[in-house]
Amino acid sequence: MIGISGADLALLSSIPKWRERFDVVIAYIFDSWEPEIYSKNVYHLDHLFVALPEIIDELKHSFGIPVSLIPFAADVLVQGSCQLKRSIDLTSFGRIPSQYDTVFSNKFNQPGSEQIYYRSTPRKDEEFPKLPYEMRRDEPDTRLLFHILRHSKLILAFDPLYPGMRRFPYSFITLRWFYGTATGGAVVGKRPTTPLMDELMNWEDATIELPDDPQKSVEFINELLQDEVRLNSIYKRNYVESLARHDWRHRIQSMLEAVKIPLPQGLLEELSQMKMIHEKMVSRF
Repeated sequence: MIGISGADLALLSSIPKWRERFDVVIAYIFDSWEPEIYSKNVYHLDHLFVALPEIIDELKHSFGIPVSLIPFAADVLVQGSCQLKRSIDLTSFGRIPSQYDTVFSNKFNQPGSEQIYYRSTPRKDEEFPKLPYEMRRDEPDTRLLFHILRHSKLILAFDPLYPGMRRFPYSFITLRWFYGTATGGAVVGKRPTTPLMDELMNWEDATIELPDDPQKSVEFINELLQDEVRLNSIYKRNYVESLARHDWRHRIQSMLEAVKIPLPQGLLEELSQMKMIHEKMVSRF
């Protein structure tokens, strides 16, 4: 199962005799800190996967089960792009410091401006959705988000520990970084300070640091938008690297191999397809 926090493992109890019904039960928890809030169901898992390396030893000690790192990723095969024609100058989705949002909006979204700053605002959270999935907006909203990202020149992302962000106990690589690089856009902001960042996104211009002064960041972005040669290289490089390393299919492969489950034929075919596309792109890059 997949959960936002360890408390979500309680949902397993909604399946009668869930442990007896399945040979292997694994979980992937996004916000994996705070072992004290985990459901007691965690003790009955065969394997726990988390996105934070810093918490792994503590979780192993607390629960006595195998715990492994699985970073976030993106659906690069379907949603990824390295297209050069992009009509949105700067896009923000999710959390960013308000001081940056204000100066970008004031600069780019004024009458007469030829530039566009687009900010995507999330829907209100629903603890227990009232509509069946097929009637909800999840799929069309996600499709629209990726379409916007594919048409964005620059995409904002900030380290969760940066001042002005919601308080987190760790620096970590959120989905924004993987979505941004998968769709090719140049990711600008404040790079996560976790050592994992240097391991996962270590290619040229994987991220571009903004000045600490938001007003100077406006000037910085204006200059960057003029450098089409650099941006075109980033679009291609981000997509190629993401295709090779950061698709969810790679993560699913790692999970299944960790618990010694054979890879399904459909997954093998899509991994092979990604490899072929990557090799073709590298030969042209």
